[in-house]
Formats: sequence, C-alpha cells, structure tokens
Amino acid sequence: MRDPSALSIRIAGWTAVAGGLFVASLYRYVLFPSLVETFTIVVAFAIILLAWNARRFLDNNYLLFLGITYAFVAVVDMLHTFRRPAGKPESTVGWGSSAWRSRRHSSGDA
Repeated sequence: MRDPSALSIRIAGWTAVAGGLFVASLYRYVLFPSLVETFTIVVAFAIILLAWNARRFLDNNYLLFLGITYAFVAVVDMLHTFRRPAGKPESTVGWGSSAWRSRRHSSGDA
C-alpha cells in the first residue's frame, strides 16, 4: 500500500505545476505555448531514445521508424518554437505557421 503522505506530495506538486502554467499564461501570451512546446520536444527526444536503445530487441522495425520520424518532428518543433517572434500570437502567417503545420502532419503520418 502506498504512503498517503507521498500521494499528497504528488498532488501538491502537480497542482503547483498547473498553477504555475496558469500564471505563466496570464503573465505573457507566448510563454505558455513555448513551455508546452518545449515539453513536447522533450517527449519527442524520449521517444527517439527509447526507439534507438530498443532497436536490438525488435523483430519489427516500426518502433525504430517511429523514433527516426520523431527526430525530424522534434527538429521542426524546435525551429517553430524558437523562431517565433516574441510577443506575437501564433496566428501570424509565415514560417512559424508552416513549421507548425508540417510538425502536426508529420506526427500524424507516423
């Protein structure tokens, strides 16, 4: 059985993270999407590492294909996240919007 104090610490931690993200969204518009997209980049790199380290144990190479695809997705997502002009919303048409669309399509194709 789990320790109740550990569960309350986890709940308090996640509540603090959610509250921090909420305050960040109120503070500056571009900060919240940038934090979320940075998290998606971290998840994409975790998928890459999982696929690359599991390649010796795979009979089917689909997980390796998925990892390689997410390598390109992470690069495009980094370009989109860090090329966005500060203070401008996502709706501005340009290179950032094209990178966002290409990232979403390549994620869906994988």
